[in-house]
Amino acid sequence: VAGLAAARPDLIVTQSKCDVCAVAYDDVLAAVRDVDALGGVQVVDLDPGSLDDVLADIGRLGRAAGLADDATSGVVAGLRERIDAVTAATASLAEDDRPVTASIEWMDPVMIAGNWDPGMVLAAGGRLAVPAQGTSQFVEWEAVVEARPEVIVVACCGYDLGKTLAEAGDLTSRPGWTDLPAVRDGRVWAVDGNAYFNRPGPRLVDSLEILAHLLHPRLFPSDPAPGCWTSLA
Repeated sequence: VAGLAAARPDLIVTQSKCDVCAVAYDDVLAAVRDVDALGGVQVVDLDPGSLDDVLADIGRLGRAAGLADDATSGVVAGLRERIDAVTAATASLAEDDRPVTASIEWMDPVMIAGNWDPGMVLAAGGRLAVPAQGTSQFVEWEAVVEARPEVIVVACCGYDLGKTLAEAGDLTSRPGWTDLPAVRDGRVWAVDGNAYFNRPGPRLVDSLEILAHLLHPRLFPSDPAPGCWTSLA
């Protein structure tokens, strides 16, 4: 708090999405309330639940920083164009051409990715193996096995690619793993979740493009993030 006060900010950007990942929103408000040097500082809280919410937050931050036009006509417009390019390419896919996809955010216990992730899977041309309602949620491994995913994307929260690979045995040693269609067909991918899928910022559009490439390499032959994902099958 002392360091924050010494910086004498005009704007504080915080988040209430996850108290584990960052300083709790209530703690930020308490600091602004209780520290004289922070009195009156504008606080912008981010709590997006979808990719559209992330784009809206960019606009909010632009307005708060006095850069509304740059945020909306520049940053958001560019991101929206890339999102639309993906959804336009997948829009005409038949249901059977949309692979059943499991997005795993934690391996032991198994957590299915929620928030913006289900929407990105659908936009990238997939079907949800185990839909998460709202935020990410823990599920029984049997639910994943029963869903018979055709693609599995492992993007562990806070883990880079190396850490995910080091801990992959927590997933690949589970009963029934080798019988899953995704494993048999070599369509299990570990990605750098910390850099891409876990953080609600502009790079989620990169994450959408990664998903599109992994789910439909013929439609999206260009690798949007070389070195940030690899096979786990």
